[in-house]
Amino acid sequence: MIKLYTTTIIFLLSLTFFHSQRKTDFNNFDFNLIKSKITEPNLKSAERKKLILELIFDVKKINDKNLLYDSYALASQYTTGQDQLKYGDSILMIGKVIGTDAKIADAYIAKGMILSTHKDFVGSLDSYLKAYDLLKKGKNGYVINNLEYNIADTKNYLGLHEEARTSLQKTIAFFRLHHDKVDGTDYRLYYMYSLISLIDTNSRTGKFGDNANLINEGKNFIKDKQNADLETLLPYLISSEGMQAYYQKNYQQAIKLLNKSLSTYNDQWNHSNDYFFLGMSYWENGEQDKAVESFAVLDEELDKNGKIDPKFRSAFEKLYEYYLKKEDKIKQFEYIDKLLMLHKVYEKEYEQIFPHLKTKYEIDKLNREKQKLSTSLKEQRYFNLSLIVLSTLLLLGLFYSILRSYRRKKQYKKLYETYILQNSVGSSVEEESVDYEFSSDNYDEKFIDDKEESDEICEEELEEEEVSPSGNTLLINQTLENQVLDKLSFFEKSRKFLDSSVTLKSLAVYCGTNTAYLSKIINSHKKCNYKTYMVNLRLNYTMHLWKSRADSRVLSIQEIATKSGFSTAQSFSKNFLLKYEVSPKYFLQQLNKTQ
Repeated sequence: MIKLYTTTIIFLLSLTFFHSQRKTDFNNFDFNLIKSKITEPNLKSAERKKLILELIFDVKKINDKNLLYDSYALASQYTTGQDQLKYGDSILMIGKVIGTDAKIADAYIAKGMILSTHKDFVGSLDSYLKAYDLLKKGKNGYVINNLEYNIADTKNYLGLHEEARTSLQKTIAFFRLHHDKVDGTDYRLYYMYSLISLIDTNSRTGKFGDNANLINEGKNFIKDKQNADLETLLPYLISSEGMQAYYQKNYQQAIKLLNKSLSTYNDQWNHSNDYFFLGMSYWENGEQDKAVESFAVLDEELDKNGKIDPKFRSAFEKLYEYYLKKEDKIKQFEYIDKLLMLHKVYEKEYEQIFPHLKTKYEIDKLNREKQKLSTSLKEQRYFNLSLIVLSTLLLLGLFYSILRSYRRKKQYKKLYETYILQNSVGSSVEEESVDYEFSSDNYDEKFIDDKEESDEICEEELEEEEVSPSGNTLLINQTLENQVLDKLSFFEKSRKFLDSSVTLKSLAVYCGTNTAYLSKIINSHKKCNYKTYMVNLRLNYTMHLWKSRADSRVLSIQEIATKSGFSTAQSFSKNFLLKYEVSPKYFLQQLNKTQ
């Protein structure tokens, strides 16, 4: 259907046609010059508003009522909102002052069009009817039937389709015979507009009988050589055929025709009506995905303008149902929100037709669904957030595990090359001098003879050795130092460190010195404290054992710990990990794989 605002523009532009053509008698005032400035397309709105106010002010001073009428009419074309409504009232007021039926009727028409753009269809229809009562006495059939078309279009908006149908039949009957160009208005357009509007009205009311003839009449009129310039209207007739096919439930035919019309339009309009009926046809034909693609045009229009024609509301109900079936809660929420927004817009801006609007979902039901979805989406967001956190932790754990595995393998390779492949197994362990049987019998000799030694100190309980109270370096007799070193050397070679009961005190007694001197000598010559010294001896022995005795690799960690002189498996594992940066269990597993 051709938009009502198309005819609004044509009528408003023609309101001042006659009066704006004449020149005034005032030397310093040129209405047409000022009008050309106001109608400049690229003029800023603030500057245009200023020129309009100056024009009205100057015309009031001149006291020319016809020019003032033209000025108000011009102002109404280039303003919006309350300003436009005020200028509409001014047009009617000055028209009544002028007093002729033609001028008052012209003012009512202008007022009706302004009210129509503000969705006040009842007020618009009232203004049109008052104008019609004044004009019907005259003989200007063009103006009367032009107005009759606007009355029919407004009645269609108000749901008065039968009355609109009657009015359109009158206009077609007139314009079929009279479609000349009069005062700059091409009435061939009104002939075609009336045909298309009647076809659409018949389709809405289920009276399809005359439509075939009306469609052919329109096509034949356009095919006439004299009307070749009207070929751009042919897609509108095709669209009307498609709309009729939809109402006749011939959805495949509707889809074919509406796609054809949309592909052949050659104008600036977005043709929301075609996309609506195309989408509805796809929907009813079971092609919901394609329907959603068509409804997307209406969705974009709503997003852009914040409102849309009430007849398109059902498209948004379908979009809600589509995403309800898809279980897409975010989209469901979006379209419930849009339906609620449209409800408010229609209630406010379409006051007269709002009570008659058909809706599948009541406002209370939509609000309940919105609340349920809002709660569900919050829960889903919390769940998703928890999932993201958990996934992140898992990824970090996986990354850590991979990194740890890489580092352990790298460290094992380093240890393998150092302790297994090379001949030397570490400090103070000389494996070539003595052949030790793999048996605890070799280590039965106890070197702790001090029976008063009753408090056994395990290696993990040892603290860092004390220094002299004065903080000065202990002075040790060189002979005594050499004797202690000889004792330590024999201690290492005879592997007496494998006795887990060895303590700093018992070792000092064995070496013939005290704990302070022994600690000092170990620190000086072994470059470590007593605890580290003992741990290194035992761990080096473990490595030597694993290298030289394959059967030792099948022993448990507890057994290996005992064989190496550790009192517990925990102490062994802890010290092994601290020294070699891998656990003994892992090292042994890799060693068994390697060899």
